[in-house]
Amino acid sequence: MSDAIDYTEVPYLQDILNFLPIDPDDEEDVIGYIDNISNLVAVNYKNGQYLFAYFGVHLLYMTYIYCTAWKIAQIEPKRYKDAIVFARSYSGREKDLKIEDADSIFSYSLIPEKEIAKLFRIIGLDKSQISIIGNLVEMRNEMAHASGKFEILTEEIFDAKVNNIISSMRNIHRCIVDFYNKTQIALQLKVCWYRKAGVNCSHCEKCYRTILEILLSGGDPNNFGFKVNEQTYKDIHEFLKYTIVNKGFWQPIQDKFIENSSCWRTQPDIAWILDIKLNSPMLYARKLLRKIKIIK
Repeated sequence: MSDAIDYTEVPYLQDILNFLPIDPDDEEDVIGYIDNISNLVAVNYKNGQYLFAYFGVHLLYMTYIYCTAWKIAQIEPKRYKDAIVFARSYSGREKDLKIEDADSIFSYSLIPEKEIAKLFRIIGLDKSQISIIGNLVEMRNEMAHASGKFEILTEEIFDAKVNNIISSMRNIHRCIVDFYNKTQIALQLKVCWYRKAGVNCSHCEKCYRTILEILLSGGDPNNFGFKVNEQTYKDIHEFLKYTIVNKGFWQPIQDKFIENSSCWRTQPDIAWILDIKLNSPMLYARKLLRKIKIIK
């Protein structure tokens, strides 16, 4: 990823990247694709081109949908093949459709996007949430027409539209966790950019946020591709205690823990998150002192 582009400037972009379960056979192609789209989003957002930034966000959203469909094929192959047999391709692409044994997430691009969402019934996504996926596709399609006007002209509108995508991803994520809890069929999330041999490092900021999201969904991170123990939560505590973080990413996570504080207060490994002050003034004072020392 380019050092010149700061993804943290774009609302929800890092959250979206956190949800992407990267682990298809052609993962290098997928990572390169995500890289390029993320850059497109960040550059357009920075230049006030919010509609085009949103189109990039929607491409990332559909990549997430494709990745999750691919994962469902791996963990529930029989139910997947029973469901995918009814899939239809775009007109004229029938001969290219070999979705029963997809070897790339991009194979799903041959299928109308709203059709793919129906596969998520396998993991228990309800009809209303499946309809939301379709609605987001329809809204994107309407805005992509040459209508002579831009539908997303301000940061506020962009923020609201992208929040709808994030909400959909969170609901799908919760279903994935619930699916494991009910069936004990593991869905190994691969979200870490620093992973080795396909294994999440469980020690970077991206892993930390995903671990906490899984906890909030009622799951055990160890069942989703992470190695987590008592020390891990101490490490997360230390990280937040001594690191200036993007509150746009971390505050919503802390708020969700606080919403159910009576439960989490009884969990000694994680109870600290209810009271920790993100980006305390002391951190900024220390950062300033370090800069002064460097100047001297």
